[in-house]
Amino acid sequence: MHTVFKLAMAAFYIWIFTIVFTGIAKATPVNTSEVGMRTIYSELGE
Repeated sequence: MHTVFKLAMAAFYIWIFTIVFTGIAKATPVNTSEVGMRTIYSELGE
């Protein structure tokens, strides 16, 4: 795969994920969103 293609795919997934997560965050309390973000960061870190 080309690096440009990888970056484009990553940006696309991040964009969709941001939209989905924003929708979830609006539907749930802030505390739940913070826990969700911590879980996501820990998964990405591994």
